[in-house]
Amino acid sequence: MIKLEERYIQFSIEIIPIDTSLKTRQSAALYNDSNMIVYFADKPSHIGFKMACLYNTILVLDQTTQKAIYLTNSSKGKFASVSSTKGIEPKQMTKYPNTITKYFDETRMTLGYKCKKATVLSNGLTITYWYTDKISTNQKNRSIINPNTLGLSISFSRKENGIEAGKSSSHFVYREINFCR
Repeated sequence: MIKLEERYIQFSIEIIPIDTSLKTRQSAALYNDSNMIVYFADKPSHIGFKMACLYNTILVLDQTTQKAIYLTNSSKGKFASVSSTKGIEPKQMTKYPNTITKYFDETRMTLGYKCKKATVLSNGLTITYWYTDKISTNQKNRSIINPNTLGLSISFSRKENGIEAGKSSSHFVYREINFCR
């Protein structure tokens, strides 16, 4: 019997226009019904991104074969391409220079996890994170964790150029799959 673990987290992407100009509202509307799914797997690792009704893209990285495959479905058709993983391997993020991180005692429950609040100020932009250290990721998947927080960001938001952008987890899945030979 072969046992596999599947873990992934899905984020809903929300863009809210603060500035009421037509251009800002149109830009924000492009992101309606967008999401991102991050799969926590060693081999192969992958990420999916859906940008509203414009396109769906899945990127699968297989470090064993050093190949990457991109699958895209858009209004222009369905496309697939294969390339080398060189240059797109996940890398451990390093703390951003000239960044100030503030941690707060404030907590909230999201997806059944106790999340803590942190704000990161970098280059005049403030991003608010809600993170948890209760969802473990392996070293290869550490690249999805912002090094300026102390765990996996369950949600974040920022205000910039008349738009409030945010990503919040809609669900987290962990299951074991058993295969018989």
